[in-house]
Amino acid sequence: MPPLRASNDFMPRYFRVLLLSIAAASLPTRLEAQVIDSTGKLAIGSITGRVTLSTDPAIGVRVVLLKGYGSDRRPVAKGTTDADGRYLLTGIAGGSYRLKLLAPGYVRSESSIGGILSLREGERLSGIDFELARGGVITGRITDADGYPAIAEEVVLQAVDQEFPVFFSNGWMNLTDDRGVYRLYGVPAGRYTVSVGERRDKDGAALSGGESKRPRTFYPGVTEKPRASIIEVHEGGEIFGIDITVGKFSKSFTASGRLISEETGAGVPGASCGAVILSPAGDVVDFTSSSRTNSNGDFWLTDLRPGQYIVQISGRDRENFYADPVPFQIDHDDVGGLEVKLRRGSSIRGTVLIEGANAGAMRSSLSEITIRAGVEFLKPSAGWSWGSSHVADDGSFLIQGLAPGTARFSISATPGSNFRPELHYLEHDGAVASDGIELGPGEDITAVRVVLVVGTSTLQGQVKLVSGPVLRGLRFGLMTARNLGNGLSLYFPIDDRGHFFVDNLPAGQYELSLQPFFVGMADSASSEQRLPMVKQTVNVGERTKLDVTLSLDLSAVPGQNQ
Repeated sequence: MPPLRASNDFMPRYFRVLLLSIAAASLPTRLEAQVIDSTGKLAIGSITGRVTLSTDPAIGVRVVLLKGYGSDRRPVAKGTTDADGRYLLTGIAGGSYRLKLLAPGYVRSESSIGGILSLREGERLSGIDFELARGGVITGRITDADGYPAIAEEVVLQAVDQEFPVFFSNGWMNLTDDRGVYRLYGVPAGRYTVSVGERRDKDGAALSGGESKRPRTFYPGVTEKPRASIIEVHEGGEIFGIDITVGKFSKSFTASGRLISEETGAGVPGASCGAVILSPAGDVVDFTSSSRTNSNGDFWLTDLRPGQYIVQISGRDRENFYADPVPFQIDHDDVGGLEVKLRRGSSIRGTVLIEGANAGAMRSSLSEITIRAGVEFLKPSAGWSWGSSHVADDGSFLIQGLAPGTARFSISATPGSNFRPELHYLEHDGAVASDGIELGPGEDITAVRVVLVVGTSTLQGQVKLVSGPVLRGLRFGLMTARNLGNGLSLYFPIDDRGHFFVDNLPAGQYELSLQPFFVGMADSASSEQRLPMVKQTVNVGERTKLDVTLSLDLSAVPGQNQ
């Protein structure tokens, strides 16, 4: 629901009723469930602040506090701003969170704090204020040379001083409808280019994120970016008629070949083959066309554009087999005669164990773990040979279909699970395998122990600026905590205040490292300037809460301290 100024004389009846309901409730709503912190006590942390639109209160804005990442991200507290634009979130345990405002069509001002917040146990954080501005609107129509609408084309909006396009949380907003019409709203004030069609990077490799097969065309209908017209968006402004006529679909090509068994020479039916786009340097960019082999093992990969590719076989159809990636080049014609050999893969059989102070209580959760092993293909090939296995109740696992090389392991828990172990170390035949496990061609490895640990400690603290306050542009990004015992690293965010919090940390000696940087410096040729690395070593025991301060000296950065 869009935020509203309390001083507006005109507002629709629906919003009047909603405003009266909010005023009557006085305080924002929140989740009813009680939250227990890492010490087993009732979580009493809170966040308060005010949301404004210019100088007026923004009424009825939903505020949501999220924890987790990706598909595991979940709300832990939520509320709605009152008649004075104030919100209150309670029952928050210590941790790192993302604070999100649900106000479609509006954007945060640069003075607002970033979305990441780190709270200590029991911390009552106030003054987390946000200033909103009305976003601009850009609308237009995309047609082909004959005047027909270009349907479901992705419209790309890119600020002239940014490397990447604007991301729209509403994934459908920047797609044209059945009339070829698009309407981008909630656009921050700034200067932009608008384009449609296939996007490629500076090296000419196709970029992921769009399915268009038309040549890239910028407003007002040019294919060279330097000739594109700049669209200047003002706060709350709407720009009409940003129409683009696009060219015909780019010519596409087909790569065909056959998947055969290395052992018998016979075609392998029913296997999934895919084309992987490579950069000119030979790195994986994106996955594209796919095909399933016929009864003779033949495959056809269609809709390919000029560029470098490899053929790769997907994992689940292979059982204990793998195929080396086969490179090919598309220039201006189809490619045929590709031969992909299916080889007998290597396997790893072993057991997952848990160590740590609360290992016994966690053993019943082993079946929530998936373990993966990957072997990187060396150039001129690219990519990885992956295999995975769900861990059985007794801790056993079997990973198959791996290429020869060094297998490296990772683990993941079922999304939504409260079981969050870390990979502690590997053993093979009783010896620690800190660099992974070497696999020979078709080798079956046994007696592997994957040891996990569930941490019981908390690390919290802040980055202290020893040379005074910063004028603008300081960013902290992610902090790395490298376990000096096993070489494994954890990554966790630092908020704009310089605060951090990580729980469930295993005991050990850690090297903390931070790479701060400035963005948007006027005296820098780049939009980003890195500062000296900050490092500190800490010792973490079992069931401890460690408070750490890292010092960042800004005296060597001209014009940034007062």
